[in-house]
Amino acid sequence: MPLFRRVLLLCVTLLALVTGCGDSSPAQTEGSPATRSASAFVAPAPMEVFVPSIGARSRLIATGINPDGTAEVPPVDQPMQASYLDWAPELAPVHPVIIYGHVNGRDAQDRSTPGIFADLADVEVGEVIDLVRANGTLASYLVTRVERAQKDVFPTQAVYQPTKQPEIRLITCDGEFDPELRSYEDNLIVFGTLNP
Repeated sequence: MPLFRRVLLLCVTLLALVTGCGDSSPAQTEGSPATRSASAFVAPAPMEVFVPSIGARSRLIATGINPDGTAEVPPVDQPMQASYLDWAPELAPVHPVIIYGHVNGRDAQDRSTPGIFADLADVEVGEVIDLVRANGTLASYLVTRVERAQKDVFPTQAVYQPTKQPEIRLITCDGEFDPELRSYEDNLIVFGTLNP
């Protein structure tokens, strides 16, 4: 299957996303200058994310796509653990770096505890997101926008579609918590572009 069709298929099937955030029940198991074209940008895997303005720092684990098409997220019982979407090698160069993190989670006594992205809503346009790559290099991204979206109208294309320059997305839960579904109603997405 041609690369473009695989990219389009993935974007169409990737549904509303960080469904395991917060008080969800069981834990899920599981460069180059910005002016260069995305096809020329092949970066090593992300290993650590740091958002200085909110003091959020986490080593990253790789996560993928669940069988139902939703994003696999870090375990809820490890709310300070962030993860990155492990694109297929042939897709990674043309897609943004996607980082998932919980707004909160549950401790061993089933009490709510803050997550790595508890304060992500405080991040503002113009602030910095730092990413340490597997080869030890640092990539610094400037926040270009912050968007809240209901999970049933998640902006899949805007978040996951191929980009013309290296970009990043930080995603967590937001909005009201639905105790019946044990999930938040919305997602918060922070968009960033590689700082040349």
